[in-house]
Amino acid sequence: MKNLLNLAFFISFLFLNLNANSYNELYDVYFKDLNCSKFEFKKSGEKFSVDDLNLAILNNDESLVLKILGSDKNLSFKQSSNSKTPFFINLKNGNNILIEEMLLCADKRVFDFEIYAPSIVLNKEISENETIKILNSLFSQGLDKNAVFYYQDLTLLRVAFNSDKFKVFEYLLDTGSVVNESLGDDIWFSFTQIFRDENLSLNVKNSPSKEVINLLNSQKYKAHREKILNLTKKATQKGLKNLKYLYQTFDYLGDEVGKNELINLGFTPNF
Repeated sequence: MKNLLNLAFFISFLFLNLNANSYNELYDVYFKDLNCSKFEFKKSGEKFSVDDLNLAILNNDESLVLKILGSDKNLSFKQSSNSKTPFFINLKNGNNILIEEMLLCADKRVFDFEIYAPSIVLNKEISENETIKILNSLFSQGLDKNAVFYYQDLTLLRVAFNSDKFKVFEYLLDTGSVVNESLGDDIWFSFTQIFRDENLSLNVKNSPSKEVINLLNSQKYKAHREKILNLTKKATQKGLKNLKYLYQTFDYLGDEVGKNELINLGFTPNF
């Protein structure tokens, strides 16, 4: 549940700060008042790694961050030995604004990979086909398909699923994006959305209400369940095993079709 709260915060953060549809509009949000000329990236003979840069960021050593970026600006968007980018480390470390500005000014790809990529997946004004086209371009420039945003396991795959961009979701699955177990929580949350939309509560201490049972018998529910199960099947084929909450919900609802489908996908109820 903590992951779902973090995801909700991340999505709210982007929508509040990135109220823009085009690349240029989004770029202006970050660069309109940013004067990159104030940073003097001096070339030096010293060799540094992304790990060195991330350590300097963790220590809030702004002068060393500037020195390292001067030695190699490409380090600004690379991943460290434990798959963490400097932008991610800075964000997790309290988001030092000066360091964020250094990273953004060092190389345009910091903005493209860390800000633009998740925002175009979230943006429902951008079609799924166009989203895939843009992502393809970013991947060709070096964006990792399994890059994480804001917190440890939020990937483009999860952002696509929670943005209801299921064609993008399937594209990412098919092109090698790794499934993490938090996706199972996302699927469960998406499945239960139909009840929230109808203002119906699911309380495990009580049997399903008459209104819930009426919904279960509707074509609307059956179509929703089929969609969720189809997406779940695609995710399990790529390694997803975390289906506990989804199975428990089907069990509470008395939905034998849903339970049997999950068992057929390899889930073993053990609780």
